Amino acid sequence: RDNTSPSLIQYHPEQTVVFLMAVGRLRKLAVNLVRKANFPMDTPVGIVERAGCPDQRTVVGNLENIADLAEVHGVRPPSTIVV
Repeated sequence: RDNTSPSLIQYHPEQTVVFLMAVGRLRKLAVNLVRKANFPMDTPVGIVERAGCPDQRTVVGNLENIADLAEVHGVRPPSTIVV
């Protein structure tokens, strides 16, 4: 909300973290997960845009490249980010 970031859960290899309504700050989120929460840069990330709708799209990458991929593919809200 108001361009803030949520509190980050520290990395654990057996966990999945889901972010809702965070596409607008995806680049900052990815950087913070690596720098502040100790996530490896090669951690897989999926973005589901318009989940459950006929025009649903999925973009897959990792923390190093997901922001660039989202930009290239024009990912927009509403989207769910799964790390």
